[in-house]
Amino acid sequence: GVHVDSVVMDNEAISAEAVRYLYSLGYRDIGYVRFNLPIRNCEERYQGYLREMERLGLPIPKPISIMPTLSGAYKDMKQLLEEGKFVPHGACVADNDTVAIGVMKAIREAGYSIPEDISIIGVDDIPFSAMTMPALTTMRISRSALGTLAVDMLRKRVKNPNWPIMHTQVSGRLVVRGSTKPSEESK
Repeated sequence: GVHVDSVVMDNEAISAEAVRYLYSLGYRDIGYVRFNLPIRNCEERYQGYLREMERLGLPIPKPISIMPTLSGAYKDMKQLLEEGKFVPHGACVADNDTVAIGVMKAIREAGYSIPEDISIIGVDDIPFSAMTMPALTTMRISRSALGTLAVDMLRKRVKNPNWPIMHTQVSGRLVVRGSTKPSEESK
């Protein structure tokens, strides 16, 4: 392990909570939109998704692999839809809001409806997420909490240099908007 104090987001818990929320809406078919480049935060999010899907005993579909930018995610999803390699169904968790928004744009342009054809949840709660059509359900991560905790930890470390190393993980908070709705199957 690393011998320094740390304050990090609990990526695994964040995506696991997103899966649990979709499950609570009645979804059993829950996909995952992931970056086609390894980014540690997102690797951890995918692991949390996998672990929660296994815990719930759900089938794990092959993830939808996509570029980690707004325009890249849009182009990649557009191509998958045109080639018939993806048909919107069930629900999905996206690595972050940016790719979720790109994917949503492509899905809507292809004539599908969100959340009627597919419910989508992102991670980050970037400001733009509240303004998409529909607005994006997401897991908010408090940057200010991360910052405040890091400063607190530094202060404690200065006062108590011999304390054991401390690692704090910060969870996300679900922000429900229009891109998710209860599953038809659950009615």
